[in-house]
Amino acid sequence: MTVLLNIIYILANIMEFGTTATIYSYMPDMHAKKERRMELLGFIKTTVCYQSILSIIVITLLIVAFPTLDKYFFKTGSSMAVLTITSISILGLVWQNTLLNMFFAVKKFLDANIWLNVSNVLKTIVIIAMIPLGWMNPGSVIMVYGIVGPAIFIAIAIWRYRLQVNIIVKVAKTSRAQLKIRYTLTNFVATQFFNLGMRMDLFILSYFGLRTQVADYGLAQKVMLTIISTIVSITQVLSPRYALIKTKIQAKAEFKHSIAYLMLPTALFALLIILPDWVFTIIFTHKFIETPVLTRAMGAAYILYSLGQVFALFYLYTFKKPQMLLVTNIIFFIIMTGGCFTVIPHLKAITGPIMLTLGFAFLVVSQGIGFVKEYRKLPEDVEIKHQ
Repeated sequence: MTVLLNIIYILANIMEFGTTATIYSYMPDMHAKKERRMELLGFIKTTVCYQSILSIIVITLLIVAFPTLDKYFFKTGSSMAVLTITSISILGLVWQNTLLNMFFAVKKFLDANIWLNVSNVLKTIVIIAMIPLGWMNPGSVIMVYGIVGPAIFIAIAIWRYRLQVNIIVKVAKTSRAQLKIRYTLTNFVATQFFNLGMRMDLFILSYFGLRTQVADYGLAQKVMLTIISTIVSITQVLSPRYALIKTKIQAKAEFKHSIAYLMLPTALFALLIILPDWVFTIIFTHKFIETPVLTRAMGAAYILYSLGQVFALFYLYTFKKPQMLLVTNIIFFIIMTGGCFTVIPHLKAITGPIMLTLGFAFLVVSQGIGFVKEYRKLPEDVEIKHQ
């Protein structure tokens, strides 16, 4: 189940097809101007249609190829029914993530988070209810996680904005120009290399048949994902601000502002390093004996990831140069994949945190050097017309 949930997470991110950056770059301005309302609704329709068509094609191909991939690489031994549920769950998360990003881009944070928490509470109730009924198994948990949960969130969003949805369906027009293909696809490819690189450690552990260590490593990774969700929330709030930066003074101010916010998840990663073993034992029990060590090691690595997010925001929204992210993320993927394949047979699960540290260090240093060069090109100060 750990491996399958990671597959869902990766593919859900892949199937955003680069639209997240486009959403944050262009939706805030359209939403701020009443005369662009129909353009905004058309953008929403275009984005959802674009993602849905491509996602359904990919998911169909995945369902066909999944048994072979599982047999020779993932090696989970799951039934065709579980693999199909896993594949369909990806689409549910794609739609949920897209709507979340759209609401966050127009600063509807409270509404979207309330609906998401309602969905999470109901998912938890359903999973607890399955235990006495004997329905608890990987397939049912994945179905609740990837199908039931997103369906609840999407249903609430559609009902809350039913008038706008009616206009989107019946009146709004789709437009290829709104996809910003070159920018979107470059960011898309860059993001996928990064997301795959971050998961190659777990997949290669599974490939080498280290099933017990996969379970220990998977739990440590879940802790990281929980804190990463905080980083995602922070960067989603900060993203629209970066699109407005025009001068060195503004860039410097936003850099300090962003680092201050990112210190929260950074402190959480640092806290994991000093937590005593008994805390991990209470949460994970004695069955997962390597989880505390792996969690501490991964926490140290992800400190670099947390602070490095500020550079990615500048490249995407201020400099609008996702090409830099593409190149550095490809090298990060090579470090993770090559390092894990080479070292895991010798050092086992601890290889993952080692390679993550090396990979994140490369990203921070290389993107930091590039940031300094781009920063120097900005004007010291200009008169910005009030819009």
